[in-house]
Amino acid sequence: MKYGKQFWITFGLFNLCIVAALGVLLRTKMVFPLESVEFSNILEAHYHFAMNGWITFTLMVLMVYELLPENISGKPVYQWMRFGMIFTSYGMAISFIIGGYDFISILFTTLYIILAFIFVWRFTRDLIKVKPAKPIYILSICAMVSLVLSCIGPETFLGYVIAAHSMNVLLFRDTAYTYLHFQYNGFFQLAIFTLFLNFLNSKELSLKARQHMYKVAIMLPATVIPTLFLSYLWHYPNVYVRSVSVIGCICLYVFLIFFYKLLGSVWGHLKLMPRYAKFLGVLSIISLTVKIILQTGTVIPYVGIIVFGNRPIIIGYIHLVMLGFVTLFLLSHFVRNNFLNAESKLTRTAILIFASGVVVNEIFLMLQGLSQILMKFYPIYMWLLWYTVIWLLIGAIFMLISRIRHVKHSSVQLPAGDTYS
Repeated sequence: MKYGKQFWITFGLFNLCIVAALGVLLRTKMVFPLESVEFSNILEAHYHFAMNGWITFTLMVLMVYELLPENISGKPVYQWMRFGMIFTSYGMAISFIIGGYDFISILFTTLYIILAFIFVWRFTRDLIKVKPAKPIYILSICAMVSLVLSCIGPETFLGYVIAAHSMNVLLFRDTAYTYLHFQYNGFFQLAIFTLFLNFLNSKELSLKARQHMYKVAIMLPATVIPTLFLSYLWHYPNVYVRSVSVIGCICLYVFLIFFYKLLGSVWGHLKLMPRYAKFLGVLSIISLTVKIILQTGTVIPYVGIIVFGNRPIIIGYIHLVMLGFVTLFLLSHFVRNNFLNAESKLTRTAILIFASGVVVNEIFLMLQGLSQILMKFYPIYMWLLWYTVIWLLIGAIFMLISRIRHVKHSSVQLPAGDTYS
């Protein structure tokens, strides 16, 4: 039986609900003494499933179906890879919950990495055959390279460091930060802009707009390597690391200027998008801008010391990227492509619940981080964050229900070969 894009989008939203549910379990452990729940195990399950089961999986689905023609995207090899990624993502989540970093969880992690390598090889080969527009080609290839770099060394070595109970804190944190950088600032960011520029490329754009597209496609990948050194400033604050970091910061702001110029040149097309797609898109762009400001702020020694030693701020930054920038962009993309029916009251309610939860969650995390900087500790934040993550779960569940209803009752004729089940 052939499973099409509609099925995989629904599965992706189901995975988002699982991510939110694991988040609720984490926050519940913080406010209630759940003796049978190991916090670190749930944290690893939540983190890995959010990265692999929700974001990476969904980005891969969208890139295959939107960048490759149907005769290629519908090939069985991509179907099997998606099933393999689902299997290994759930395997990681369950094994982490049960035993933390042990042989089984590392096995599932390794299998996922192998599948990622196979996906990169196959997708890149097919993309070269298709020959998309140059900006899209540049971004998508760089996204694949970043995905490989995030898996070679950092991901596998991180598993080794934890499994071997290594006491080398510097090595552990550098490994984790390197992996996160190539995921967040590499693959995630590049894949999202690949999808965004692919959407713009389908429109009748001015020469100026296409020039801005090309500048964005060149500048964004150029930021990935130099900004990696921002992650090492916490224990290598020498002039060489800081100099490369400053270059990376400058590149980021140049990219941001090009990006806003691009938005201005294509605003006529963007304002025609559905209202809720625009709403989510604006929040995603704001999150990206705040992310860049916070990211580059760590090049200042005093700020860097505060940030790297403040757990709520680090968690807030991670959520800003994964929820504020990436997830809200994906939801905006779903609305724009009618994967989520914005005409449905349930969908609109779900979007407002989830988006407000993202914003409030970020505010509480940053306030909690600020209170720690001021040496003030308020237990109320633990409760507020618990309520917020429950709110996020409710929003995610409502979106999934709305999506299932839309698929079930939609009268829209599906493209040939695209089936729900």
